[in-house]
Amino acid sequence: MPLQIKYSIDAYGETLVFEEAYLKIVQLYGNEELLQFDYAIYKDSSKQTQIDYKMGQFVPSVEEDSPNFIKQIYEYLKTLEEFADAIDVLEENLTPLIE
Repeated sequence: MPLQIKYSIDAYGETLVFEEAYLKIVQLYGNEELLQFDYAIYKDSSKQTQIDYKMGQFVPSVEEDSPNFIKQIYEYLKTLEEFADAIDVLEENLTPLIE
């Protein structure tokens, strides 16, 4: 469930705005006490041009009815002001994650 976002980045003295940037988790590590994750931000959903790379962390829920860790990360990111207007994106040709 990657995210479509409006993303701005400063480069070469200019602010570049990407109206349909694409945020995807690319690495996840940790345990039920703390998850750390890396995510890439691409120019668009083609994922051909990466424009940023960031890291984050949060404490996941391990309750029986909780979504999987990856979905929890995307939901957590949407609570951040920077990604408050993010839109969920369903990638084609993916096997659904175990919930």
